[in-house]
Amino acid sequence: MNDPRLVAKGYDSEKVIRLWSYGNYKYEIEKVATPYFTESKVFDSSFEEAMSLFKSKIKGEITYIK
Repeated sequence: MNDPRLVAKGYDSEKVIRLWSYGNYKYEIEKVATPYFTESKVFDSSFEEAMSLFKSKIKGEITYIK
């Protein structure tokens, strides 16, 4: 697995949600519920599918990371 690269971040209410790319069509959506608890889902998909799933979880603005 490659080093993770932060692709985008946004918020669901007050919780931060991040989209990470590991290369080779592997992505992770990470939701920081509290400073001590993080939920995540790792999956294989195209970039477009990963962004679509990420956008469906975000309320408001998305910040794209270069």
